[in-house]
Amino acid sequence: MLVLYTDGFTECTHHASGEEFGLARLQRLVRRHVDRPAAEIVDLVFQAISRYAGSGHPEDDQTLVVVRHTGPAA
Repeated sequence: MLVLYTDGFTECTHHASGEEFGLARLQRLVRRHVDRPAAEIVDLVFQAISRYAGSGHPEDDQTLVVVRHTGPAA
């Protein structure tokens, strides 16, 4: 699986504490759902970011691409 993302995910700040979402949190989230289809992982990440940031608009762009190989190994 290949996950490409902009810093709008990792630098998204928590609405109360100001703490960033961070790379480690993003990695844990993707690893926890690694067996799901790519589109579901994208949805789960956006949902997690939305809950983390709380109300309001993102401060930065948020682009996420998840690519997975589903065919037989070459």
